[in-house]
Amino acid sequence: MPRFRRGAECGTRTHTSFRTTVFETVASASSANPAHRGHYSVSARREANRRSNRTHAHVVVPAERARRKGADMRVNRTTVDLDAYPDLVMILLGMRVRTPRGMLRLLGVGPKLYRSHADRPDGLILHEDVVWSMLPPHWGARQYWRDLDSLERWTRSDPHRQWWREFLRDSGGTGFWHEAYFRRGGIDAVYDDMTRPTGLAAFAPAVPARGRMFSTRGRVHGDPPAVPPVITESNYYDAKE
Repeated sequence: MPRFRRGAECGTRTHTSFRTTVFETVASASSANPAHRGHYSVSARREANRRSNRTHAHVVVPAERARRKGADMRVNRTTVDLDAYPDLVMILLGMRVRTPRGMLRLLGVGPKLYRSHADRPDGLILHEDVVWSMLPPHWGARQYWRDLDSLERWTRSDPHRQWWREFLRDSGGTGFWHEAYFRRGGIDAVYDDMTRPTGLAAFAPAVPARGRMFSTRGRVHGDPPAVPPVITESNYYDAKE
């Protein structure tokens, strides 16, 4: 019997040598007993296949190993095609209670504002309610808008315009914030009466929202608002000062 060498590189040689040896042995036995010639030929062939397959079961080529490893993956991974949304805007917003009085404001005004998406304003693609925390109560939303123009028009119209004007006069024991992320580039953030830093404000320096920094369009693009703001910068700061 020939010696069997292990390894993928000698697999074909070993397989051939083994099968040849078996058939030679059987051929000798068949010559001695012609009556069993056909029987030995079939059984020898089966035995050769069985033993050679067992001998080479351990040989796994790299391609086969990669296929087996991939077959173990159970997570279906997908991504999104945003070609139809070149000016997409994703905005996070929240209202957090600062004082006991703020709970009344949150329960009274917050739901009305957050339910305004049910009217399906032009440009709003998706609205999702978010609970940022239970203690203190901190509710909000995540929204996807077609572009900044549609988002800006909505914030300047009722009911948002009315709520925003009232909030800027008196936050009612709450704090409000938003952060917006633009597919074309740029990030916007504003925080009103947020005594505890949230989001970007937790690590980036806070600066006054004045001049170019007063409006979202100014902060992101350096341009004046396309739609007049609810309260102008001069009216806002003159009333406070």
